[in-house]
Amino acid sequence: MAPELEAAAGRTTKEGVLYIGMDLGCFKTSVAATNGTREVVYSIVGWPKDPISRKMLGKDIVFGNEAFQHRLALDVIRPFEKGALKYADNHEAGVPPERLAKFKEAAKELVKYVVSLCRPPKGTLVYGVIGSPARASILNKQALMDACKGTFEAVMIVSEPFAVAYGTNTLEDALIVDIGPARPTSAACTGRSRPKRTRSLRGRPATTSTTWFSS
Repeated sequence: MAPELEAAAGRTTKEGVLYIGMDLGCFKTSVAATNGTREVVYSIVGWPKDPISRKMLGKDIVFGNEAFQHRLALDVIRPFEKGALKYADNHEAGVPPERLAKFKEAAKELVKYVVSLCRPPKGTLVYGVIGSPARASILNKQALMDACKGTFEAVMIVSEPFAVAYGTNTLEDALIVDIGPARPTSAACTGRSRPKRTRSLRGRPATTSTTWFSS
């Protein structure tokens, strides 16, 4: 995948590049980088409710474990709760239309924060691989890409079941089941490179195509 990301960004050098893999979970977000960083944080973003909360926290925006601990003093958003942005439409995920922009902003800020935990040196190219549910639609993947723009030099959106199959080298004659907190999904791996149809365990179809962008 690395050569494709480099080509997408219009770069050919392998020096000064940090590769990051990220799982934006409904409950927790996990990140792993080629510099050895491994972090897991709550998928929560919070803004102080009032000047007193702002003075207590000493910052304008709070993330992860700290946001969870001080949630009563914050306007808290879990941007991917109930599959919001990742695979569910706004109505199904219970996101009011007037709050959708705030959810997208929270997703973007969360991605930026999680990448900062990897401590990329100044001037380093940051390439990412982001997992998406098997049943994610094109619009859902676009939402993930929008959340990553401005933080990554280039990014790939990859089906989570395929990422598991690739990482465990079980690309043929395998059934990958993702038992997540929001909704279990499954995907069959047949050893073929073309996108395959998958079906969630509730019977709704999805695709496993890979999407990427370069900034």
